[in-house]
Amino acid sequence: MYENLNISPDANDPPEHQAALRALLRAVQPDLQAVVDGFITRFYDELLRQPRFSRVLGLLSEREFAQLRKNQERHLRSLFERRNEASVRVARHVGQVHALIGIEASWLVESYGLYTRLLITHFADWVDPSERTALLSYFITRLQDELQWQIGGHEDIGRQLDGALARIDAAILTAHTLSDLLRSV
Repeated sequence: MYENLNISPDANDPPEHQAALRALLRAVQPDLQAVVDGFITRFYDELLRQPRFSRVLGLLSEREFAQLRKNQERHLRSLFERRNEASVRVARHVGQVHALIGIEASWLVESYGLYTRLLITHFADWVDPSERTALLSYFITRLQDELQWQIGGHEDIGRQLDGALARIDAAILTAHTLSDLLRSV
């Protein structure tokens, strides 16, 4: 899937973050697909060991699970690209999807914690120790941003649901007949 990854410089990232990312890419580029596959496999293996995540992931068909893995690969690749409106929109959309399928915000936080820990352990040894702190700082900052964007999308759905319930309550309270109620809703 990945022949090459390139860093898209972001003016918000300190130069030491950019240098650490470049060092990481130089190190993993020769065996990039295996490195990515290894990370994604480990992430889902860890999630599947936890009963509540396993129950949700177990509802997916083989095809859906394969698509989810591809989406995770795309997400991993996006970590090397600059933050922009598209990355915010995608993260908010993912947060909305998680809310719509019943994933609680606390689950997002927990899975992001796992993702961060695995990302750090998976990639830290690929760079020189002198660049490790900058790399870890970059990943933590970037993943915190993405988690905030996802939580924002998750909360959007909560607000929409609250609004819909308020409209239904108002319709029930003001309806004089069943026909009035059905027209209101």
